[in-house]
Amino acid sequence: MRRLPVYLLIDTSESTLGEAHDSIMQGVSKMLGTLRKNPYALETVWLSIITFDATARVVAPLTDICEFVAPELPIHPGTALGAAIETLRTRLSLEVMRSTPEKKGDWRPLVFFLTDGAPTDEWRGPLARFKATTPRPAHVCAIGCGDDVDFAVLRELADEVFQLNAESEQELPELFNRLFVWLSASVNSASRGLEEDAALPQNALPKGVARVENGDATPPRNPARPKFVFFHRICSTTRRHYLVRLTYNGKFYSSPRTFKVEKDFFSEGDPGAPEIPSELIVDESRCPYCDAYYVFHCECGAMSCLQNRESVFTCPSCGQKCSMFGSHTGGIRGSLG
Repeated sequence: MRRLPVYLLIDTSESTLGEAHDSIMQGVSKMLGTLRKNPYALETVWLSIITFDATARVVAPLTDICEFVAPELPIHPGTALGAAIETLRTRLSLEVMRSTPEKKGDWRPLVFFLTDGAPTDEWRGPLARFKATTPRPAHVCAIGCGDDVDFAVLRELADEVFQLNAESEQELPELFNRLFVWLSASVNSASRGLEEDAALPQNALPKGVARVENGDATPPRNPARPKFVFFHRICSTTRRHYLVRLTYNGKFYSSPRTFKVEKDFFSEGDPGAPEIPSELIVDESRCPYCDAYYVFHCECGAMSCLQNRESVFTCPSCGQKCSMFGSHTGGIRGSLG
């Protein structure tokens, strides 16, 4: 039986923390359940998941959906689109069976990119190598969510581009639920009427999902003022790590949300991220572990919460003794997610 390989490439950058990440995890599980109810999909669909953040990872190689187990999707800083494209190209060459004069190979794969940010690595070289592969290695669909998506990049990458329009973060769970229902229906349709060069089946788009045509004018990005900026910190009491997310409202970065993260998540900022002037940052966050209000910027680059401004402070990252005098001036470089 000829297979229909389906690849999900999922952005697992820090900007997906919270509702978006939880919704994606639930969406993958629902998608599996839907496909397993379709006899055509059961016979043909094989699924793989590749995540990308600071790098790209194959978290689930191409597997029959009957045996597929939804993996964990760990979150890290960065949006390494170039690494994701290169990883996809490699996996397609290794996992997809090509036709020969003696035998028909797999159907042309369907690839779905889900991202909410702009690339943080070099992506043009990997994309050129991907497009130079003959015959065309896959039908690529890119789905962008949020104000920081660079749709010009997605147009170069994909055969079809879509935009998720969420009016608020609270709307994200239902929006992602509708998105994965639509993805499942698209894969089901493809498994019923397979042709070598068929485009993505034109199922009715769900509410909140819009097709982005080449001539469409999408809102311009301001790379110097991304929608979200993230700061990684260490609790001075527990030595545990956490993340602070600030949202740009057109004037300031404020409305902080904090997230507990694992130690291996921590980074000292993204050198490709813009430097945010201190006067634009209104950070009233508290440490999620000890409820400390003050923040200390050590010379080693680490940021830590601090219970008392008057105390001599030991940096939990480098261990040096510091004194909490004066304040940080100039710009602060976080990461984009």
